[in-house]
Amino acid sequence: MRSERGRRKYGVNRIAAAIVLAAAMIIQFTDVASAAETQAVPGAVPGTVPATIPGTVPATVPGVVPGVVPATVPGGIPENVPVAIVAPDPVNVFLSQSAFIGNSVGEGLTMYNNAKGKVPLGNATMLTRVSYSFYADKNAMSKYIPKYAGTPMRAKDAIKQSGALYVFICMGTNDLVGNSSAENAFSKYQEYLSGILAENPLVTIFIESCTPTRPGSNVNNEKVTKFNSYMKSYCDKFPNMNYVDIATPLMDETGHLSAGLSSDGSLHLTNKAYEIWANTIRAYISGFLALRAAAPTPPPAVPANAALPK
Repeated sequence: MRSERGRRKYGVNRIAAAIVLAAAMIIQFTDVASAAETQAVPGAVPGTVPATIPGTVPATVPGVVPGVVPATVPGGIPENVPVAIVAPDPVNVFLSQSAFIGNSVGEGLTMYNNAKGKVPLGNATMLTRVSYSFYADKNAMSKYIPKYAGTPMRAKDAIKQSGALYVFICMGTNDLVGNSSAENAFSKYQEYLSGILAENPLVTIFIESCTPTRPGSNVNNEKVTKFNSYMKSYCDKFPNMNYVDIATPLMDETGHLSAGLSSDGSLHLTNKAYEIWANTIRAYISGFLALRAAAPTPPPAVPANAALPK
Protein backbone atom coordinates (compact mmCIF):
# COMPACT_ATOMS: atom_id res chain seq x y z
CA MET A 1 0.00 0.00 0.00
CA ARG A 2 1.42 3.40 -1.02
CA SER A 3 2.13 6.03 1.62
CA GLU A 4 0.28 9.36 1.44
CA ARG A 5 3.37 10.94 -0.06
CA GLY A 6 3.63 8.09 -2.55
CA ARG A 7 0.01 8.44 -3.61
CA ARG A 8 0.47 12.16 -4.20
CA LYS A 9 3.60 11.54 -6.22
CA TYR A 10 1.80 8.88 -8.28
CA GLY A 11 -1.09 11.24 -8.95
CA VAL A 12 1.26 14.04 -10.04
CA ASN A 13 3.09 11.67 -12.38
CA ARG A 14 -0.19 10.60 -13.98
CA ILE A 15 -1.25 14.21 -14.56
CA ALA A 16 2.15 15.08 -16.02
CA ALA A 17 2.03 12.12 -18.36
CA ALA A 18 -1.44 13.07 -19.51
CA ILE A 19 -0.30 16.65 -20.24
CA VAL A 20 2.66 15.38 -22.26
CA LEU A 21 0.40 13.05 -24.21
CA ALA A 22 -2.11 15.80 -24.96
CA ALA A 23 0.69 18.14 -26.07
CA ALA A 24 2.04 15.48 -28.42
CA MET A 25 -1.38 15.01 -29.96
CA ILE A 26 -1.77 18.78 -30.48
CA ILE A 27 1.64 18.99 -32.14
CA GLN A 28 0.79 16.04 -34.33
CA PHE A 29 -2.56 17.57 -35.26
CA THR A 30 -0.80 20.86 -36.12
CA ASP A 31 1.71 19.03 -38.31
CA VAL A 32 -1.12 17.26 -40.09
CA ALA A 33 -2.94 20.54 -40.70
CA SER A 34 0.22 22.12 -42.02
CA ALA A 35 0.77 19.22 -44.37
CA ALA A 36 -2.78 19.52 -45.59
CA GLU A 37 -2.28 23.17 -46.46
CA THR A 38 0.96 22.55 -48.36
CA GLN A 39 0.27 19.17 -49.93
CA ALA A 40 -2.40 18.02 -52.27
CA VAL A 41 -3.90 14.85 -50.92
CA PRO A 42 -6.09 12.78 -53.23
CA GLY A 43 -9.73 13.11 -52.20
CA ALA A 44 -9.05 15.96 -49.78
CA VAL A 45 -10.68 19.37 -49.92
CA PRO A 46 -8.07 22.17 -50.05
CA GLY A 47 -7.80 24.06 -46.75
CA THR A 48 -9.20 21.19 -44.64
CA VAL A 49 -7.65 18.36 -42.68
CA PRO A 50 -8.57 14.95 -44.09
CA ALA A 51 -9.69 12.16 -41.83
CA THR A 52 -6.48 10.33 -42.65
CA ILE A 53 -3.27 11.31 -44.37
CA PRO A 54 -1.01 8.71 -45.91
CA GLY A 55 1.94 8.02 -43.66
CA THR A 56 0.42 9.69 -40.59
CA VAL A 57 -1.50 8.53 -37.50
CA PRO A 58 -5.26 8.51 -38.21
CA ALA A 59 -7.11 11.50 -36.80
CA THR A 60 -9.84 9.13 -35.68
CA VAL A 61 -9.52 6.14 -33.37
CA PRO A 62 -12.12 3.38 -33.52
CA GLY A 63 -14.88 4.12 -31.01
CA VAL A 64 -13.79 7.75 -30.54
CA VAL A 65 -15.60 10.82 -31.89
CA PRO A 66 -13.44 12.61 -34.49
CA GLY A 67 -11.82 15.77 -33.13
CA VAL A 68 -12.27 14.72 -29.50
CA VAL A 69 -9.28 13.60 -27.47
CA PRO A 70 -10.14 10.11 -26.20
CA ALA A 71 -10.23 9.37 -22.47
CA THR A 72 -7.69 6.65 -23.13
CA VAL A 73 -5.26 6.21 -25.97
CA PRO A 74 -3.99 2.74 -26.89
CA GLY A 75 -0.67 2.34 -25.14
CA GLY A 76 -1.15 5.55 -23.17
CA ILE A 77 -2.12 6.33 -19.54
CA PRO A 78 -5.86 6.39 -18.73
CA GLU A 79 -7.33 9.71 -17.73
CA ASN A 80 -7.72 10.06 -13.94
CA VAL A 81 -11.47 9.42 -13.57
CA PRO A 82 -12.96 10.28 -10.12
CA VAL A 83 -14.18 7.23 -8.19
CA ALA A 84 -17.20 7.53 -5.89
CA ILE A 85 -16.43 6.62 -2.27
CA VAL A 86 -19.33 5.10 -0.33
CA ALA A 87 -19.34 6.12 3.33
CA PRO A 88 -19.80 3.28 5.84
CA ASP A 89 -23.17 2.86 7.51
CA PRO A 90 -22.98 4.95 10.72
CA VAL A 91 -25.11 2.39 12.58
CA ASN A 92 -22.62 -0.36 11.72
CA VAL A 93 -19.74 1.87 12.81
CA PHE A 94 -21.56 2.47 16.11
CA LEU A 95 -22.17 -1.25 16.56
CA SER A 96 -18.51 -2.04 15.93
CA GLN A 97 -17.72 0.13 18.96
CA SER A 98 -20.38 -1.54 21.11
CA ALA A 99 -20.59 -4.49 23.48
CA PHE A 100 -23.75 -6.47 24.25
CA ILE A 101 -24.12 -8.12 27.65
CA GLY A 102 -26.75 -10.73 28.41
CA ASN A 103 -27.81 -14.13 29.73
CA SER A 104 -29.27 -17.08 27.80
CA VAL A 105 -31.80 -14.80 26.10
CA GLY A 106 -28.88 -12.61 25.00
CA GLU A 107 -26.89 -15.69 24.00
CA GLY A 108 -29.66 -16.41 21.53
CA LEU A 109 -29.10 -12.93 20.08
CA THR A 110 -25.40 -13.71 19.69
CA MET A 111 -26.20 -16.94 17.86
CA TYR A 112 -28.73 -15.19 15.64
CA ASN A 113 -26.25 -12.47 14.68
CA ASN A 114 -23.59 -15.06 13.84
CA ALA A 115 -26.03 -17.19 11.84
CA LYS A 116 -27.01 -14.15 9.77
CA GLY A 117 -23.40 -13.33 8.90
CA LYS A 118 -23.25 -10.55 11.50
CA VAL A 119 -25.56 -8.42 9.40
CA PRO A 120 -28.14 -7.66 12.16
CA LEU A 121 -25.68 -6.31 14.75
CA GLY A 122 -22.48 -6.09 12.75
CA ASN A 123 -19.18 -6.64 14.52
CA ALA A 124 -20.43 -5.81 18.00
CA THR A 125 -18.63 -7.52 20.87
CA MET A 126 -21.03 -10.09 22.29
CA LEU A 127 -20.53 -10.77 26.02
CA THR A 128 -23.35 -13.23 26.65
CA ARG A 129 -23.55 -16.44 28.65
CA VAL A 130 -26.21 -18.99 29.50
CA SER A 131 -27.38 -18.64 33.16
CA TYR A 132 -25.47 -15.36 33.58
CA SER A 133 -26.81 -13.28 36.47
CA PHE A 134 -25.80 -10.44 38.80
CA TYR A 135 -24.97 -13.10 41.37
CA ALA A 136 -22.71 -15.02 38.98
CA ASP A 137 -20.88 -11.82 37.97
CA LYS A 138 -19.63 -11.34 41.53
CA ASN A 139 -17.55 -14.50 41.22
CA ALA A 140 -14.74 -14.23 38.67
CA MET A 141 -14.33 -18.01 38.88
CA SER A 142 -17.95 -18.76 38.02
CA LYS A 143 -18.56 -20.85 34.93
CA TYR A 144 -21.59 -18.68 34.19
CA ILE A 145 -19.83 -15.46 33.22
CA PRO A 146 -19.15 -14.20 29.67
CA LYS A 147 -15.96 -14.82 27.75
CA TYR A 148 -13.88 -12.24 25.96
CA ALA A 149 -11.18 -13.49 23.56
CA GLY A 150 -11.82 -16.97 24.92
CA THR A 151 -11.25 -16.03 28.56
CA PRO A 152 -14.09 -15.97 31.11
CA MET A 153 -14.27 -12.66 32.92
CA ARG A 154 -16.63 -10.36 34.74
CA ALA A 155 -18.50 -7.83 32.64
CA LYS A 156 -16.61 -4.80 33.89
CA ASP A 157 -13.29 -6.43 32.97
CA ALA A 158 -14.50 -7.68 29.59
CA ILE A 159 -15.73 -4.20 28.66
CA LYS A 160 -12.37 -2.73 29.60
CA GLN A 161 -10.49 -5.36 27.61
CA SER A 162 -12.67 -4.88 24.54
CA GLY A 163 -12.38 -1.10 24.53
CA ALA A 164 -16.11 -0.74 23.85
CA LEU A 165 -17.47 2.81 23.92
CA TYR A 166 -21.14 1.81 24.10
CA VAL A 167 -22.53 -0.98 26.27
CA PHE A 168 -25.95 -2.58 25.75
CA ILE A 169 -27.13 -4.60 28.76
CA CYS A 170 -30.07 -6.96 28.88
CA MET A 171 -29.95 -8.49 32.34
CA GLY A 172 -32.25 -9.34 35.23
CA THR A 173 -34.24 -12.34 34.01
CA ASN A 174 -32.25 -14.85 36.06
CA ASP A 175 -32.49 -12.60 39.10
CA LEU A 176 -36.30 -12.59 38.89
CA VAL A 177 -36.72 -16.38 39.00
CA GLY A 178 -39.09 -17.83 41.58
CA ASN A 179 -39.65 -15.71 44.69
CA SER A 180 -37.04 -13.05 43.86
CA SER A 181 -38.59 -9.61 43.89
CA ALA A 182 -38.28 -6.86 41.28
CA GLU A 183 -37.01 -4.54 44.02
CA ASN A 184 -34.20 -6.93 44.97
CA ALA A 185 -33.18 -7.41 41.33
CA PHE A 186 -33.21 -3.64 40.82
CA SER A 187 -30.87 -3.19 43.79
CA LYS A 188 -28.48 -5.80 42.37
CA TYR A 189 -28.57 -4.08 38.98
CA GLN A 190 -27.46 -0.77 40.50
CA GLU A 191 -24.53 -2.49 42.21
CA TYR A 192 -23.67 -4.20 38.93
CA LEU A 193 -23.66 -0.90 37.03
CA SER A 194 -21.53 0.77 39.70
CA GLY A 195 -18.88 -1.90 39.15
CA ILE A 196 -18.93 -1.40 35.39
CA LEU A 197 -18.65 2.38 35.65
CA ALA A 198 -15.88 2.19 38.23
CA GLU A 199 -13.70 0.40 35.67
CA ASN A 200 -15.13 2.11 32.57
CA PRO A 201 -16.19 5.65 33.56
CA LEU A 202 -16.46 6.99 30.00
CA VAL A 203 -18.74 4.37 28.44
CA THR A 204 -22.30 5.18 27.45
CA ILE A 205 -24.72 2.57 28.75
CA PHE A 206 -27.92 1.39 27.09
CA ILE A 207 -30.21 -0.58 29.39
CA GLU A 208 -32.31 -2.93 27.31
CA SER A 209 -35.57 -3.90 28.92
CA CYS A 210 -35.96 -7.51 30.01
CA THR A 211 -37.93 -9.41 27.41
CA PRO A 212 -41.48 -10.41 28.43
CA THR A 213 -42.41 -13.97 29.38
CA ARG A 214 -45.29 -16.31 28.64
CA PRO A 215 -48.08 -17.11 31.15
CA GLY A 216 -46.91 -19.89 33.48
CA SER A 217 -43.20 -19.07 33.06
CA ASN A 218 -40.97 -19.45 36.14
CA VAL A 219 -40.19 -15.77 35.64
CA ASN A 220 -43.43 -13.94 36.34
CA ASN A 221 -44.24 -11.41 33.64
CA GLU A 222 -45.70 -8.90 36.12
CA LYS A 223 -42.35 -8.81 37.91
CA VAL A 224 -40.60 -8.29 34.58
CA THR A 225 -42.89 -5.35 33.81
CA LYS A 226 -42.28 -3.78 37.23
CA PHE A 227 -38.54 -4.33 36.97
CA ASN A 228 -38.46 -2.66 33.56
CA SER A 229 -40.33 0.37 34.91
CA TYR A 230 -37.71 0.72 37.66
CA MET A 231 -34.90 0.62 35.12
CA LYS A 232 -36.55 3.13 32.82
CA SER A 233 -36.99 5.62 35.68
CA TYR A 234 -33.41 4.97 36.72
CA CYS A 235 -32.01 5.76 33.27
CA ASP A 236 -33.98 9.01 33.17
CA LYS A 237 -31.80 10.29 36.04
CA PHE A 238 -28.50 9.66 34.31
CA PRO A 239 -27.12 11.63 31.33
CA ASN A 240 -25.05 8.76 29.95
CA MET A 241 -27.59 5.98 30.53
CA ASN A 242 -30.31 5.24 28.05
CA TYR A 243 -33.31 2.95 28.18
CA VAL A 244 -34.10 0.85 25.11
CA ASP A 245 -37.55 -0.71 25.06
CA ILE A 246 -37.20 -4.06 23.32
CA ALA A 247 -40.05 -5.60 25.33
CA THR A 248 -43.04 -3.82 23.79
CA PRO A 249 -42.41 -5.01 20.19
CA LEU A 250 -42.39 -8.61 21.50
CA MET A 251 -45.64 -8.41 23.47
CA ASP A 252 -49.09 -9.70 22.66
CA GLU A 253 -52.27 -7.79 23.56
CA THR A 254 -52.01 -8.95 27.21
CA GLY A 255 -48.44 -7.72 27.68
CA HIS A 256 -46.94 -11.22 27.66
CA LEU A 257 -44.42 -12.56 25.19
CA SER A 258 -46.28 -13.33 21.97
CA ALA A 259 -46.80 -17.07 21.57
CA GLY A 260 -45.30 -17.06 18.09
CA LEU A 261 -42.12 -15.42 19.38
CA SER A 262 -41.43 -17.95 22.16
CA SER A 263 -39.25 -20.95 21.39
CA ASP A 264 -40.05 -22.84 24.60
CA GLY A 265 -43.42 -21.54 25.77
CA SER A 266 -41.70 -19.72 28.63
CA LEU A 267 -39.15 -16.97 28.02
CA HIS A 268 -36.68 -17.95 25.31
CA LEU A 269 -37.08 -16.48 21.85
CA THR A 270 -37.45 -17.50 18.22
CA ASN A 271 -35.38 -16.16 15.34
CA LYS A 272 -38.29 -13.90 14.41
CA ALA A 273 -38.14 -12.37 17.89
CA TYR A 274 -34.41 -11.79 17.50
CA GLU A 275 -35.01 -10.14 14.14
CA ILE A 276 -37.43 -7.74 15.84
CA TRP A 277 -34.94 -7.17 18.66
CA ALA A 278 -32.04 -6.41 16.30
CA ASN A 279 -34.18 -4.08 14.16
CA THR A 280 -35.30 -2.25 17.31
CA ILE A 281 -31.67 -1.75 18.33
CA ARG A 282 -30.67 -0.45 14.89
CA ALA A 283 -33.62 1.96 14.82
CA TYR A 284 -32.74 3.20 18.30
CA ILE A 285 -29.11 3.80 17.33
CA SER A 286 -30.22 5.76 14.24
CA GLY A 287 -32.35 8.00 16.43
CA PHE A 288 -29.58 8.35 18.99
CA LEU A 289 -27.08 9.42 16.32
CA ALA A 290 -29.55 11.94 14.89
CA LEU A 291 -30.07 13.53 18.29
CA ARG A 292 -26.35 13.60 18.94
CA ALA A 293 -25.74 15.29 15.59
CA ALA A 294 -28.34 17.93 16.45
CA ALA A 295 -26.68 18.55 19.83
CA PRO A 296 -23.04 17.56 19.34
CA THR A 297 -21.97 18.38 22.89
CA PRO A 298 -21.74 14.97 24.60
CA PRO A 299 -23.27 14.47 28.03
CA PRO A 300 -20.84 14.66 30.95
CA ALA A 301 -19.21 11.37 31.81
CA VAL A 302 -20.06 9.71 35.09
CA PRO A 303 -17.00 9.95 37.37
CA ALA A 304 -15.66 6.60 38.48
CA ASN A 305 -16.23 7.46 42.13
CA ALA A 306 -19.73 8.88 41.66
CA ALA A 307 -22.58 7.28 43.58
CA LEU A 308 -25.37 6.18 41.30
CA PRO A 309 -28.80 7.66 42.06
CA LYS A 310 -31.24 5.51 44.00
